[in-house]
Amino acid sequence: MNQSEKKELSRHMALLAMGDRGAFETVFTLAWPVLRSFSTKFLGSPSDGEDAAQEALLKIFGRAAQYRPDLDALAWMLTLTAFECRTLRQKKRRRKEENIEEGSTMNSLKSETNDPEAEILKDQLQKALDDALSTLSDSDRETIMISILDKDRPDIPAATFRKRLERALSRFKEVWGEKYEA
Repeated sequence: MNQSEKKELSRHMALLAMGDRGAFETVFTLAWPVLRSFSTKFLGSPSDGEDAAQEALLKIFGRAAQYRPDLDALAWMLTLTAFECRTLRQKKRRRKEENIEEGSTMNSLKSETNDPEAEILKDQLQKALDDALSTLSDSDRETIMISILDKDRPDIPAATFRKRLERALSRFKEVWGEKYEA
């Protein structure tokens, strides 16, 4: 998605958030291919990718009023889509439908194209992510990685782990905002 399409998506998402239902079609047209592609790469299966992207779009349109125009619409949508992908993977794992290996999330997001610009952007994003994570405590970093990689969580109550994750992500968001948001 190029910059003009991203701006158009953000503009129409803001209109949708304000109640302009005429923006629905444009948001869908711009977002669907990106979310489907992201979900497919994340999950490694076209059918699962479409399922997760559809669920994500339902959440996106259901929560349109919560969208803040100061946010990047694509980033907001990809966040919700990633959540749906993780949810689908967890459901499958619980049902023993797939064998998830450690680190498979990160491996499935690797670029399959030979686009040099995309590779440079991916490398820059990876460096920024590593830099931001390096400023966190070992405990916060470990908690976030356990969540991202779907590793077994430590032998603590689920509510305790969720609270640790919430606090770690809050600190990460603060660091990211200080370093990379204008």
